[in-house]
Amino acid sequence: MQAFQAGLNAVLDTKSQARALESMHAVFYFLEQPDGGLANRVFSIFYSCLIIISVCGPILSTTSMAIDSRAQLQDMDVFFTTLFTIELAIKISCCPRRCAFLKSTYTFLDFFVVFAGYIHIIWRDSNNKWVELIATQVPILRLLKITRHSTGWRLLVQSIKQCLAPLLVPLYLMMLMVVFSGSLHFWIDGHFACGAELDEGKPVTCEAGTTPAFASMPEAMWFVLVTMTTVGYGDIVPHTNAGRALASMQIVAGICYMAMPLSIIGGIFMQVWSHRHRLLLQDKLGASGARLEDVKRIFESFDLDRSGAVDFNEFLPLIRGLNLGLSERTIREIFHDIDVDNSLSIRFEELADYLMFEV
Repeated sequence: MQAFQAGLNAVLDTKSQARALESMHAVFYFLEQPDGGLANRVFSIFYSCLIIISVCGPILSTTSMAIDSRAQLQDMDVFFTTLFTIELAIKISCCPRRCAFLKSTYTFLDFFVVFAGYIHIIWRDSNNKWVELIATQVPILRLLKITRHSTGWRLLVQSIKQCLAPLLVPLYLMMLMVVFSGSLHFWIDGHFACGAELDEGKPVTCEAGTTPAFASMPEAMWFVLVTMTTVGYGDIVPHTNAGRALASMQIVAGICYMAMPLSIIGGIFMQVWSHRHRLLLQDKLGASGARLEDVKRIFESFDLDRSGAVDFNEFLPLIRGLNLGLSERTIREIFHDIDVDNSLSIRFEELADYLMFEV
């Protein structure tokens, strides 16, 4: 009888632990997956609003308003830093794949947000310039927390990664133009700038270095860079007609030049947007730590008729079984993207190819 009771207690304890573990995972996915349902989306919007409010405190503390509301702003800063600390602690304790979660870029961002917040609180009255630097970065660090669940931000990051290689070509071209034109401007103004006139009022060529517009070649290169990007601060201008003519050509060349990197960025972003479902699914799988073996095992478990393919009714719980937090509408769009032959079913090879796994 005692042995039976002990066995029963062991089974009940195991079930209780399993329920507790399942509850912890549910808490993690509720916080981490804003598109998992209506409650998730409402909470995500509310929490994003809190983050935006938390950004206002450090910014307002640098204005005259801080003189009358210093205590309130400090209390608000302490509240949000504590809130972000609790959020991070809950996620670490409840996440199902702790190792993958701790390696995530956004987890490092959460750590930096909490760290910078405490530095700002503890040394708020310090005149140390490095503490002040950390304090000035608190708003942007907090604001970046919103990008954790932003689809547009993830696509933008993917676009930037793909733009880096092709943008090296226009970057090199700009270096050539800046160095060449800068050295030419430096020579022209250094030798032909005029600061004197004859009695008849006719300009003459002055001695070398009399009134140059550019004290050094880097200063001339700064002027060229500002001119080519059509910013035109006007802090430095050529003192010769030849220099002004050269600057005019640089303005026209700059307008034509700027079209090149903008077209590259725009074209790549459109490509990324057209493959957004694949990229987002890959990103979600990478964040969850899922591997090809995990996806195949789940695929086979949801292939109820053992046909080697799944229809949408089987595909829907399959994706939800990966705990990716995707809405049903998004999953349906992904299903049609994978089903290129319009057979209304997906084989594992098609799914693996879509996810760019090697089978």
